[in-house]
Amino acid sequence: MSFWVYLNDHEDEPVRVSEHREGGVYRANGCDEAELNVSYNFSEFYHLTLDEELGLRWLNGRTAKDVLERLRFAVKKLGDKKNPDPWKPEAGNAGHALRILLDWAERNPEATFVVL
Repeated sequence: MSFWVYLNDHEDEPVRVSEHREGGVYRANGCDEAELNVSYNFSEFYHLTLDEELGLRWLNGRTAKDVLERLRFAVKKLGDKKNPDPWKPEAGNAGHALRILLDWAERNPEATFVVL
């Protein structure tokens, strides 16, 4: 199981980002939309660094500019070095996913996160 995280524009469509092949599920040809599939395996790290109760779902409905500080804190605390096993519940894997979201948020401060 996993979370789907989107960074949407004012028309509720994912913003365009640099092409990527990140996340637990991705398009083989790559994707240029701000959508990321994040493993539930990382939940404990998000409860520790983003929000004790909501974890990653804390982002839902918030604008990118409003979450920048907390995302920066979480990435700094967790690190962002990926393990060769991308689903392994390690701080670096969890932080790597947040690093991607942070980069998108910095480039699109008026966009809104949706976490499903």
